[in-house]
Amino acid sequence: MSTASTTAPATSVVQSSSRLTLFHGVAALVAVCGLVKALSITDGAAVRNDFVHYYLGAKFVLSGENPYAVPLQPHIEQLSGQYDPRIPVAAHPPLLLRFFCLFAWMPIEFACYTWLALQVLLLVLFVELVRRTLNVRCDALWWWIAISIFLNSTALHMQFFYSQVQVLVGCLIVGAYLVHRGGRPATGCALATIAAAFKLYPLILLPWFAFAGCRNSRDMATRATAAAIVGLIVLLITGIQPWLDFRELGLPVIRLHADTNPFNFSIYGLLASLTRTISGTPLSQTVADYLLHVAKWIGCGLLAMTYATIVWRRRTIADHVPLSLLLIVMITIGLVSWSHYLVLLSLPCAVLIQHAHRFRMNWQRIFAYGIAALALLPALECFVWTDLDSVPRMVVHYYPLIIEAALATMLLAVPETCRHRRRGKERETGFEPATSSLGS
Repeated sequence: MSTASTTAPATSVVQSSSRLTLFHGVAALVAVCGLVKALSITDGAAVRNDFVHYYLGAKFVLSGENPYAVPLQPHIEQLSGQYDPRIPVAAHPPLLLRFFCLFAWMPIEFACYTWLALQVLLLVLFVELVRRTLNVRCDALWWWIAISIFLNSTALHMQFFYSQVQVLVGCLIVGAYLVHRGGRPATGCALATIAAAFKLYPLILLPWFAFAGCRNSRDMATRATAAAIVGLIVLLITGIQPWLDFRELGLPVIRLHADTNPFNFSIYGLLASLTRTISGTPLSQTVADYLLHVAKWIGCGLLAMTYATIVWRRRTIADHVPLSLLLIVMITIGLVSWSHYLVLLSLPCAVLIQHAHRFRMNWQRIFAYGIAALALLPALECFVWTDLDSVPRMVVHYYPLIIEAALATMLLAVPETCRHRRRGKERETGFEPATSSLGS
């Protein structure tokens, strides 16, 4: 009788362990397949938007020319590349073009493969930074599920297809958050400032890095000084005139692309695409300006509401949710939000998956996993619906905005635990002292 009683639990443990090992293996296999697919679509990236634009813009910088004034078409045609008439000149911030000067002295094919190798290293770094931020064990099953979702996402695949820089920006943002929570907020502020100088849209995160956990005026001054020093270094590297040229000549190119491209998954993109589809004609400058004005007001309202929610819920909100909410808003309210920008939603998605077990109902947990997956999978309807000229299709096409709203709602709905109610615990949840450990 004693033997039977001890054998049954042991058998149960072995079976449970076998199931977990099987699930880990399946998740790892799916993750590897996703990475292989991401790398397989990089063929021809050297002469395709966006790498060819980075490369030529940086080449113009090295030769002393104004990258925002030199026409791209003859140079792209000389390389037998793909010219997009909506992008007649370079349209990237000066620091980004300076960064690509590291590759522009090489032959374009070799430069592209070098950048691809660096992208893979940055991807590994990004995943590791997220893992450390969430304090996850490498063998946690939910973590492998999250990795498999991320590596099979449209967002990541488009990042590699266009040879984009969002993973680099993600490393800077998550790295800034990690050191901020580790008790070095000034360093976090500096890294966030670099991210903003690379791609502009992380600017909306700077108030959080400047004030979250701020203890006194000296602490605030230290953070402001760190950000200012980084800003000065950036200006020393790039000069002031390139930023003025970018504002005058580069930003209008981005605006034109945002007006005409139906794969701009921002609030402005939705307004522009719906108006263009309903009217059946291209947007006039007056209408486009009005829609942009409306989108700006909506964006300002959402950003203010998000910061207010972070402050109001600072003692009850779950770990990592404040920055996650700001990342969602950052993606939603920008002038442009291409599919590869959604890579930056991987942290909010991982946070939701990590907290999913705290929901009481099974359907809530399943829903959380589904939302996390869909947030990184834009334009799924393209596989079955090819007509982009109908209003119903255009409404469905912008489902990423609905998914992002659902993602934010689910993050706010994560039940608080007793640990979150402890008095005197210094933790990152908004504008409180940020001296907690990295664990969640």
